Amino acid sequence: MRWLTENRESRPLRNPMLLQTFFLGLLPREEAVQRLLDHAEASAKEQDTLVALRDTEDWDKDMLTVCGRLVLEHGIRQRELEQEWAHWAAEQLRTATLAGPAEPATDTHQADTGTANSGQDETSS
Repeated sequence: MRWLTENRESRPLRNPMLLQTFFLGLLPREEAVQRLLDHAEASAKEQDTLVALRDTEDWDKDMLTVCGRLVLEHGIRQRELEQEWAHWAAEQLRTATLAGPAEPATDTHQADTGTANSGQDETSS
């Protein structure tokens, strides 16, 4: 029970979904948007499950059930936040105006054909 009463510094938490979000720019835009929308849908289903559990239990039996309700409510609110954020993030990706290429560069044809550089050194003209 020491871990409950002692104040210890914890290791940083990593959220796999946010790590994947960081790298969504490596995917085609519509696929990246769809991954975010899929996350919103999964969060909505999880939230529905948690709400159903909340609505079927008596949460005032004792301190453990009261605290259990606190944790459950956090899960419900977290899923709601994830849904809102995922829809917002999908819209940001959908409407972003990029200074560079909109999609990851995978075409090396230009470099192979010499159209990027005519092959002449500008200083030797």
